[in-house]
Order: sequence, then structure tokens, then C-alpha cells
Amino acid sequence: MAFFSRFAGVRNVAFGLAAITLGTVGMGACSAESPDDGGADESYQNHTVGQHIQKNSKYLWVDGTYEDAERVRGAFGEESLAGVPDGDPITLWLQAWTDRIDAVVRADLERKTGQKLVAPKPVVKVLKSNNTFNAWVTSLPACTGVPFNLASGETAPGVTAHVDTSSVQAGDVPCLKTKGWSPKELASLFNTGKPACELSYDTSFHAKAGCPGAESKGEDTTIFATTPHIRFATDLLSHFRDERSAIVVVAHELAHYYRAHGSPIYAHKYGFWYDQGATVARRPVPAQNAAELEALYRDVLSGARPIGGETWQTKVSARVRPFLLDGLGPIVALRSDPAFVCAEAAGLARAGLPTLRPGEIATPAQQSAYVTYENALFACASKWRIVEANAGPNEITTEELKLAVGLGQAVPPAIAPGKTVGDVIAALQAEAQKKDASEKKLLEKLRQNRIGLYTTEQEADDLAMELSVRVGLDPTDVLAGWVGFLEAIESYYADAGLTREEVLAQIAQSGDIDAATCKSYLDAGFVKDDKKTPITVTIGSIESKHHTSCYRLYNLWREARAHKYVKGPVQKPLPYDWETLRKSAETYSKNPGPPPGGGGGDAGPLPDAGPLPDAGPFDAGPFDAGRD
Repeated sequence: MAFFSRFAGVRNVAFGLAAITLGTVGMGACSAESPDDGGADESYQNHTVGQHIQKNSKYLWVDGTYEDAERVRGAFGEESLAGVPDGDPITLWLQAWTDRIDAVVRADLERKTGQKLVAPKPVVKVLKSNNTFNAWVTSLPACTGVPFNLASGETAPGVTAHVDTSSVQAGDVPCLKTKGWSPKELASLFNTGKPACELSYDTSFHAKAGCPGAESKGEDTTIFATTPHIRFATDLLSHFRDERSAIVVVAHELAHYYRAHGSPIYAHKYGFWYDQGATVARRPVPAQNAAELEALYRDVLSGARPIGGETWQTKVSARVRPFLLDGLGPIVALRSDPAFVCAEAAGLARAGLPTLRPGEIATPAQQSAYVTYENALFACASKWRIVEANAGPNEITTEELKLAVGLGQAVPPAIAPGKTVGDVIAALQAEAQKKDASEKKLLEKLRQNRIGLYTTEQEADDLAMELSVRVGLDPTDVLAGWVGFLEAIESYYADAGLTREEVLAQIAQSGDIDAATCKSYLDAGFVKDDKKTPITVTIGSIESKHHTSCYRLYNLWREARAHKYVKGPVQKPLPYDWETLRKSAETYSKNPGPPPGGGGGDAGPLPDAGPLPDAGPFDAGPFDAGRD
């Protein structure tokens, strides 16, 4: 799911590339040990074969044109990228593999249940980019056509209520139109996981008392649903030296799509702690002490999310950087008086501060810009005084600072008249250091007790192995494709101008391992010392749904062994070899052109291919492609 939603308006489910390459925050390293070859706890993190969807329910997906989806995304500030023509060979190649996997999922469901899958047919969109390096599926607000909290005859012109499992937000929320949705059926499905904001319906939707925003009113009610557009950035595709990497990415994104990972309805099924000692090849179940671990976990997660990367040390914790950049940055930028005590920091803010998001690692240039700004703030913060109101040139009001700390965050007692901004930074730093220490203790407890964290991304990886095998890849091909992804990360960094030492530093900053070392672990069966000692592989940040790339390879290796997958029917070859397509993607990345509405960019070196002549018919093969 792309990773970062600025509002509750867009949920992107992504391959985990931007979060890894442009950074998974390495807040800590949760570890898992690989057992001896043939060990007893072979399948602790395995999904259940054939469970491609949560439920065959129309409320999990929303159809519509790509243009409509982009319109809604754009309303929430999401960037639009110029698209590669739908008839371009690289689009058709990715669509052909998408269709093959789609045929497996639909055939399996119909064979098992007699039902046709209600999810819209997934449609590939290749986007021109030189700085995205990602693939993703997006969930957007879907219009239910049902008012929220309106009595008979009552209106709320122009207001929409967006419902999630934990809150209701009212505003002018754009949404995608739906057909044939039943309010009562939707409410029943929405309440499956007993959310904090359970829905009821009479002539309007209502959220139960205690739900934040339950008193909101709206002429329509919206809920996240998954859109059918599978997006691939050309700068990701251009760094894959092997088509197997691209096929695994397709399978991973389709897993997100079919499992509707962007829907709030089944969010309760993820983010749980599980015992790594389970012995069956199926989706893991929560550990006995999962509730205790969840309480510790939530405590660590409370407060601002860290940005920039764990191993990058600055004057403040990674948890305080959002306050300095996103909180104080816009405030200080407005102070143009040369006599302002923080005039240097103000000038840097007006010139532009680095944009860092949770899950991203700061580049060397971003680090340099941030450190310069941080130093300037520290030089003046103790002279920037706090007042209740009517702030003078070197003063700031308590209300401004409370807003700078952020909605939903605890307000430090240091925000009081007579204190300084320096006092506030010190208070936030002290609290952040407590969180950092708590996280280290939690991670050590997880490592010692061999506890794992199950996320939507791990499930998508698990299902990607199964689906890739079903369409003719050998499990070793899937593993090789993932190694190719690790190598693509390093190639992407190198093309951005980083030296080899800088590339390795970026990878280490996320708690990950370089491609060559990780491949050597795979080749050795994740054991060392004459196959007697398990190799420890780090999961990485507990705040990210994406585990480290090497751990994800380890997980795929375990999946293949646990399920004993059998390679499915080999598919007919498609026109154009991968290297030709890769070079075409590279050309598009060098000439991305303006976003939609601006005329488009370079059409690339390959002509419109038209329909692929040799893509089918598809042989879905037997349902039981593996032996559980």
C-alpha cells in the first residue's frame, strides 16, 4: 500500500519499495532465528493456501475510471504522474501477467464456491517517474449514498462523513460512486471486527456513542474501498534486471488488491503478535501473551512517529524531528523580521526544509539540510519566549506551540508562559528518549521469546509466493526475483549518485542487509557454522508494515519450504524480452513529462503493440498447487 497517507483520504498499499529504499525507519531490530535444516518450527509465519480474498463482498472494492480515481486522490494532495500509454508494450506485458494471476483467483473461487468474484478486473497503470521507485494499490473513499446522523428533513449541504473503525471525520470529502450497496449489509460487515465506531442504520448511518466524531453529520457517508488500478513506477521497473522480479511485484500488489488491505473492515486481523513456534503451514494466530505485547506496542507507538532513520544521530531523537520540521518549520518561516532571535532558522525554513515522512530514510542531502536547520534552532530556542497571547517579535503563543506539537499528541507542561521553545524541545526529547528505551526493551523481549509481528505486507509477500508459483514460476524463481529486488534497491541508490559506501550506509540505516550478503544467507539455507547455527535475520522497525527486505526474502524461503509448492503450468512466452521493456521504462524515467493535463512526456522507444497475440488462453492448473 503506498505508504504514507496525509489524511484519512487515501490509503496506498505498496510493494514496500519507497519505504525500504527511501526508507524504512530502523527504530530497532526484531529478530527471528532460522532453524536447522528440517527443523520442527518450519512454518510459523505461513499463510493458508488458497485464501486469496477475505470475503466475496462488493463492499471491499469500488470500480470506476482511472481518471475518477485520480480526481479523488488529487483532492487529498496526492501527486499525479504522467502515464505510459495503455497500448505500450510494457503496460501490456504487466497486464498479461496480471490477467494470468487474476484467472487463477477467479477460477479457484468459482471452483470452490460456485461464485464469481465480485472484485473488478485489475487494470495496470504504468507511471513515468524518476523518483518514485514503487508499485502500489490505492483505496479511496467510496460514496455509500446514505446520510450520516441526519433526522428526517435535516440537511448538511456539502458535508460528507468519512467513517473509519476508530473515528468519523466530517468535511467536503470527495468519493467514488458505488452501485447497489445495501446500508444494512454494509453496517453488518463493517462491524465484523467489533470496531470502536460500530455502525447502525435506520434512515441514516450512526456510529455508537464514544466513537470520536460520532456526532458528525453529513449528506453522504464514505468508507474506504479498494480501487482496481495497479500502479507501477517506471523507475522501479527500469532497475529490475530480471523479469522474475517484475512478476513477483505484480503478484504482491494483486495480493493487496484481492485481500483488500486498504479496507478498514478487516484491519483488526493484522498487526498482531504471534508465536514463531507454530508448526502448521497456515496463517499464524495471535500468541498467548499477544494482549500484553499489544499494550507495550501501543505505548511505544503513542506520540509522534520517528522520521529520518534510527542510525542517523542528531541533537534530538527521531521522534522529535517532526516537531522541529513540520511543527515549528511553518511557524518560524513566517517570521521575516531581521531582528527575530531565530532569523537564521527562519531563513532556512523559507528556503525549504527537507520533507521526511515516517518510514523514509533521509538522504545525505536531506540530512545536511536538516542538521543545519536543527543547529540554527538550538542556537536560538532558549531565547524564544512563550506567552499566553499577543506575541511580540521574539515570542510565541501557547496556542501556536500546541498546534505545532500536533493533533492527538500529549502537550508538554513546558508549553506555558514564562518558558521558552528550548524548554519545550527539551521536554519532548526527554519523553522521546523514554519511548526509545521502551522500544529497545520490547524488541529484546520479542527476540528472546521468538515473537513475530504479522502485517498486511507479510501476508502480501506470502500470497505473492503462492500466486507466482501458480502461474509457472518455480519457488526458486520467486526467491531469485526477490534477490533482484534487493539488487534493484542498490542500483537505484547508485544511479542517484551515492557511492558504494553511501549505498551500504543507507541500507544499514534501515536495519537491512545488502543484497550480496542476504543472497549468501539464502544460498546457505540461513544457517552457518557447518549448518548448525541459525542466522539471525532482522525484521526492522516495529512501526512499519514492511519488514526489512532481507527478512522478507527469509520469509519467502520459509514459505516455499513450509508449503512444498509445486510449480504450476508454464505460460506461453509474451512478445518483447524483458531487457527491451526495461530499457523502455528507463527512457520513460529520463523523460517523465508533466502530470495528466499537461500534455504527457516522451512516448518511449517502443511502438504501441496492440493486443498481445500470445498471452492466452491461460491454464489455471489445479487448485491445490502446493501440499500443506
